[in-house]
Amino acid sequence: MRISPQTITFSETEVIPWRQVRRVRMSGDKLRFDLIDGAVKELGDLSPHTIDLAFRTFDAYVRHHKEEESSEEGKGPQKKKQRY
Repeated sequence: MRISPQTITFSETEVIPWRQVRRVRMSGDKLRFDLIDGAVKELGDLSPHTIDLAFRTFDAYVRHHKEEESSEEGKGPQKKKQRY
C-alpha cells in the first residue's frame, strides 16, 4: 500500500483518489476505508506509522477540500453598491 496526498494505492491495479473516501477508521486490527459508493476496503498487518499516515493524509485532504469550498463560496456574483 502506498499513500500520497491525492491517492491511496492498494495494488498496481487499484488506486483510489481521496475524494472517493468518505471515512477512514480502525475496525478491530484493520484499517478501514469507507468509500462514497458504499464499498469498503480493509487492510490488516499495517505498521503503526502507515496507519497514522493514512489518518493524517485523509485529515489533510478533508481540511484542504473544505478550504477550497469556502473560498469558492465567496467567488459568486458580487452585488454592486448603488450610489444615490
